[in-house]
Amino acid sequence: MSDIELRDILEKISKRHEILANPYRLLILAILYSHKEISWSRLVEFIEEVLKLKVNPNAINFHLTRLIEAELLTKSILGRNTIYKVTPRIEEFKGDLEEIIKLLETLNL
Repeated sequence: MSDIELRDILEKISKRHEILANPYRLLILAILYSHKEISWSRLVEFIEEVLKLKVNPNAINFHLTRLIEAELLTKSILGRNTIYKVTPRIEEFKGDLEEIIKLLETLNL
């Protein structure tokens, strides 16, 4: 294996895990993992009302876009609703996401 091939592989792996580097993006991904699909409005409602976190709609959109670019989510329009669904690629992060979901459940969320 050449240095260039090794560098390419390391870069690819690094980018794949970069998606988890942001706590809010990781939270959004865990919520979607547990629901499998969710509308944008329900996601915001869940974060604000259930988790009691302040939501910046632009930040939510930014993180959702990053997750779509990473091929972890898909986006579709159903009437006036935007629906986000997890892709099979999410299984790569299954252990981490299940740990977050268990934590949320212990907090009675």
